[in-house]
Formats: sequence, structure tokens, C-alpha cells
Amino acid sequence: MFCSSAILVFCLPSHSTHILQPLDVCTFSTYQHNYSVDIDKASQLGWPSIGKHSFFHFIFPTRQRTFSNHELIQKAFRVTGIHPYNPLEVYSRPPPPEIKITLAPSNFDKEYRQACYLLSGIPECQAIQSALEKLYKQVQTAETRITVLESKTQQLEDELHKQSGGKHE
Repeated sequence: MFCSSAILVFCLPSHSTHILQPLDVCTFSTYQHNYSVDIDKASQLGWPSIGKHSFFHFIFPTRQRTFSNHELIQKAFRVTGIHPYNPLEVYSRPPPPEIKITLAPSNFDKEYRQACYLLSGIPECQAIQSALEKLYKQVQTAETRITVLESKTQQLEDELHKQSGGKHE
């Protein structure tokens, strides 16, 4: 399907835009980098602070510089295998690094108590407080399960170490 500007509409499979969307894969990271560079330069030149009033002063030239770079746009389509069409381009890329989640129960407890305190005096927020309580119970259950699984994992590792005569790491 072509639009009036000769733009080809290309539908991507669900849950794949982080891999296939040209802007996500290539262009937005460059946009973010260029904006950071511009902010750093302004800071070095003595610009007092970047707030909501000065944001557009910086973002417009950064956007223009990033999205008028035709080589970058073409590269974005090339590395996603969209143009020229090459599905192997996507498969040859290493997968993104895994995100590690660490739990800090003491911080969660503190933030939970603070949120409850703030919400307690506001009648309109009772539904939010109820949902927060349910979330808190689920987090406690998950933390308990993690502790049990960590203990079982350690026991299995110790047993494996014994069976291998101390040779297994």
C-alpha cells in the first residue's frame, strides 16, 4: 500500500519492534547520543540548567541533525533487513543483553510504607492503596520463593560438588 508521498506501509510482527523497527534499532540511540552531546556542550559553555523552558531550544536542532542524516536512516533499514530485504541480517545480530533484576526488600518496604502514608489521607486513592497492598503481598511471596529457590540451588550445587569429588565449579 502506498501513501500519497510514495511511502510504503510495512507491518511488523507483534512484539518484534525492538528488533525490526528501524527507529528503535539505530536512529533513536543516535538521537539520544546527539542530545547528550549538545547538553554537555551547553553545560561546558555555562548554560545554567536544562529545564522544560529550554528543552526545545536543544531538542529541535538535535532532531534536525539526527533525522536529516540520510545515511543513518538508510542504515536503520539495512540493519533491520527491511531494505534491501534480508531476513538473515536480523538473525546474524547477537541478542540484546539480558536485564538483571535485583530485589532490595528493605527499599521496597520503605517505599511501600511511604506510599501508604501519602495515600492514606486521600479518599480518592483508596483503590490505588488497595492495589498497592496486593502488589506488596505478591512481592513478599516472590521474595520468599526466591529465597527458597536460592537455598535449594545452593544445596544442589553442594551435592554436585560432593559427587564430583570437588572438581565441579
